[in-house]
Amino acid sequence: MIKRYISFAFIFLLLSPFCLISQDPETVLKIEYDWSCSFCASLGFQSTLYSNEDGSVFEFKEKTNQVVKDAIVDSSTRFIVYKLKSDSIYEEAFMNSIDPKGVLIGEKRQPIDWVLTDSIKLIDNRKCKFATGSFRGRKYNVWYDPEVETQTGPWKLHGLPGAIIYAYDSTNQLRFKSISISRVPQHIVTDSFKIPNLIIISRLVYRKRREEIYDRMENIKPKEGSAVTYEIEVSRNYFEFY
Repeated sequence: MIKRYISFAFIFLLLSPFCLISQDPETVLKIEYDWSCSFCASLGFQSTLYSNEDGSVFEFKEKTNQVVKDAIVDSSTRFIVYKLKSDSIYEEAFMNSIDPKGVLIGEKRQPIDWVLTDSIKLIDNRKCKFATGSFRGRKYNVWYDPEVETQTGPWKLHGLPGAIIYAYDSTNQLRFKSISISRVPQHIVTDSFKIPNLIIISRLVYRKRREEIYDRMENIKPKEGSAVTYEIEVSRNYFEFY
């Protein structure tokens, strides 16, 4: 009877989802997210968070619809790196006027004053707790799993005592839903945690330069005396400013 009990317990541990996320210094926590953004990507993003004791890297790229042809979609993989030691965030951005290779927006992490509650909800067989917090003008509602030990989240939603399983802002324009949680060997993602050798600028400088570009595009006029008329509509992607 004792042998049967031990065998059952061993099988249970193997099948348990928490077995996949047990702490191991040679591995990195990997969480895949389905990320929707109603004002910056019609089909949303494929995104992955890698987290270890040094910080995290959040990689994402816009989803593409293979049915729609001749559509111009940015299929490149972008990233946001968080360094725990310096408590700083580095985000890839594009600014040809500064460097055609791209730039990094560097900034100190802006702490989120999370309000933790006693509410509990079962999401994908995970016992999640509820929290709310505001970040750069948006209020976020978050369900997180305290059994998955990490304080880094998708995008810049850091500081919770557990992995974010589901998060959405009060307008439902931004949503993050975890798809899978596992651990991968450290060496596989070592390069992803490195800061690229790009020019680092502040977020305020980036915003100012982008606004100048938007203004110039909106004010383009045909040459005087030309019979050509046209209208230019510029979609200001303020997601990049957050």
